[in-house]
Amino acid sequence: MYLDRTTTMTMTNLNVTHNAATTGGGVFVYNATPAMSYGNFWNNQPSDYSGVSMPITDISKDPQFISFSTALDWSKLDVHIHRDLSDLAGAGDPTIDNPDFNRSDIGVYGGPKSDFTYYLDNDGDGLYDGWELSFVNDINLLSPSNNDDSDALDNNVEFYAGTNPLDGDTDGDVAQDDVDADPLDPNVQ
Repeated sequence: MYLDRTTTMTMTNLNVTHNAATTGGGVFVYNATPAMSYGNFWNNQPSDYSGVSMPITDISKDPQFISFSTALDWSKLDVHIHRDLSDLAGAGDPTIDNPDFNRSDIGVYGGPKSDFTYYLDNDGDGLYDGWELSFVNDINLLSPSNNDDSDALDNNVEFYAGTNPLDGDTDGDVAQDDVDADPLDPNVQ
């Protein structure tokens, strides 16, 4: 993000990760004084902050996305956070609530207008309904202990690994997810 000669920019609950630029990467500020709070700037290259110091309310943590790799085709990404693993859950501005009336999350899926139905678990199996529905049209079809593809990973492991429970080779590199050194990177087997 490049900010030049602006004084009215306000950024709250912003998650900026895995970006690259010649200068900045995360945020590059020149001749500006943006109001930044409760953000997460992580793993940006060459730096998370340039021309501005990290605000005291910001964090720098792996967001723990459901399925993310800089090498993975964008259509296979799921940038919802694992609410039980991510430091972004409940770390947003304390004056802003999520739809469940708890403190907001940092990132695009936090705040009062976010769709929290993704995180429901109506069948009580420990898998987010939104994750299940991204692969099948009925939340009762994916059981955590089942293995619905050709790899040796059950659906619970697939959920936390970010791999596709219906495709034994999520990244399409010919190596099955259970033996692939990086099942989300087609350049690594």
